[in-house]
Amino acid sequence: MPAASRAQIDEVIDAFFAAARRVGCDQVVPSVAASSGFDPSVRFIGSHISVFLPWMAHMRIPSCGAIMWQDCIRTRALKAMRETGRLDRPWGSYFVSLGAMFPPYHEDQACKLLHDCLASLGLRHAEVSFLRTDRELADAAQRNFSAWRLREDLEIQPYRHKVGIDHIRGENINIGIGMAGQTVEPIANIIVYRCAGEPCGIEVALGTSTVAKVKHGLDHVMDAFRLPAFVAGVLPPILLCWKDAAVTALHLLREGLSMTGSHNRSRLLRHYVEVFRLSSVMSALGTAPAQEVLRLYLSDHYASRYTLAPVRSDAEALALLFNQAV
Repeated sequence: MPAASRAQIDEVIDAFFAAARRVGCDQVVPSVAASSGFDPSVRFIGSHISVFLPWMAHMRIPSCGAIMWQDCIRTRALKAMRETGRLDRPWGSYFVSLGAMFPPYHEDQACKLLHDCLASLGLRHAEVSFLRTDRELADAAQRNFSAWRLREDLEIQPYRHKVGIDHIRGENINIGIGMAGQTVEPIANIIVYRCAGEPCGIEVALGTSTVAKVKHGLDHVMDAFRLPAFVAGVLPPILLCWKDAAVTALHLLREGLSMTGSHNRSRLLRHYVEVFRLSSVMSALGTAPAQEVLRLYLSDHYASRYTLAPVRSDAEALALLFNQAV
């Protein structure tokens, strides 16, 4: 049986946008295709920050802030999946990211947006970690999340977010959620960016499939998609690998990415198709049942209003995937 449906992801998006409106942030930025090349510093859009970055770099963030959803692909597990046919890591390649960007010194607005969003979803067992050495972040966390568990991070050399422009760096408040009896898992960040040392923007970042996993008690973020959570006789890491490769390849094919191009994006798409072929063999999933499972996934996932118009139809993308995977 399917573990979830797109409705559980859209529930998170709806809650995020509603919380943003309550704090006066109602300017929605259009999403871009993950394979669009919009951000030349990355192969695929891996975060909404790629879309917000030009605004921040030129100090043109609207005074009320801006929000968006963004299809994202991160390939950090691809090498291991190609080698083993397994997905042993807690994340997946494809996900829908939520983001908000505020002007400098709007930490309270950013914190309230995230707090209200999670509270409206019934996620109240939160842990907030922040850098003790960054007084701006520490004060914002203590001021806005006093009802949640606060944890000071004592790192002398904090992690700094890089966004493809040398003089822009970000430091963050990390938000973790654990439902009753569950381990606390990181699901969101509030990041203060500085340009040449001066504040230039505040980002709120939230992963929809991670929130769905925690809220609905799923085993893995890939179980947030309308795909089987269990198949008799198939090891979970192999099934997760198959799902990850299928979901990512189908998304790129729907966007119109070519399988035969010479650039890195096409090469990576070919790698995902190779992984799909490998994990299909390892799992012994029959072609006809697999096609039906993925057809139902496509009809569910891309029926959402939070999707871009495809270049290829679902049927064309599915046919290409299976023709190339033979």
